[in-house]
Parts: sequence; structure tokens; C-alpha cells
Amino acid sequence: MTGSDPQGDVLRFETLARHWEAQPYLAELSITIASLDEGESRLTMPRNNVTVGGIRDSINGGVVASYAELAAEIALSTTLGPGEAIEGAIDVGLSYLTSALGETTLAVGRVLRKGGRICVCDVEVLDGVSGAINAKARVSYAITRPQRSS
Repeated sequence: MTGSDPQGDVLRFETLARHWEAQPYLAELSITIASLDEGESRLTMPRNNVTVGGIRDSINGGVVASYAELAAEIALSTTLGPGEAIEGAIDVGLSYLTSALGETTLAVGRVLRKGGRICVCDVEVLDGVSGAINAKARVSYAITRPQRSS
């Protein structure tokens, strides 16, 4: 979707970031969008009384899973063209590697491949200070595109 107008892309990404940050789920967990680029999202989430509740006083595993899925969906949203829409996640695979114990947890979502109807994204959930990978996810989405005229 990146065109030859870098300023237009910046404006588009700023508009997307505002849209996503206005969503109640992001507000409830204090998730912010650190940066957006074509096919990539970088999110931050602070450790707080809403997110903690997992093993060894870590961020809850369900929160980590939904955070990873969110990073993937936001990354995918940066690639949508006119008339395209995300139908929903059709497969989520998540591997927990280390407990998310940091004061800030990052999520980096990347679009690996966007096909005609399916898109596959990769996400790393990381400790915001040490950079240790807390979890790795692969998320597949169904997408709709405008019908081609004959």
C-alpha cells in the first residue's frame, strides 16, 4: 500500500494509530502504539494491576496472547487497500518462552504474507528492558477484497 508519497503514508499511519488507541481494550490495558510502518506494528504495554496475574507474578498468559494477536491485526491493518477488510483471525499459534516480568512489554507484529484471502503475521512479545523474548506467535487472518468487475 506504500505509495510514492512518504508524507501521505505518515498521515495514514498516524490516523490508524489514533483509531486503534481509541479502542477500549487498548485503553484498559494502557497499550500504546510506539510505531507503525507498512506491514509492521510496535506496541508497548506497561506492567499494572490489570495485566499482572500470571505465573511468578508475570503478565497473565491470556493478556500476552491477546496482545500478540492485537499486534498482528494492527500490522495487517497498515497494508489494507480501498475496500479491503479484516474478517477475523482464523488461526493463532503461540509459544510462551519466558515469563513476562518486565515493567514494559513490547509486541512487534509483522505481516509475513498477504495473499488473496489469507494473511499470515508473525509476532514477538519482548521484555521492554532486556529484549528477552517472552512469547512468539503466528496469526492467520481471513481478509476480504473488493470484487473484481468482469
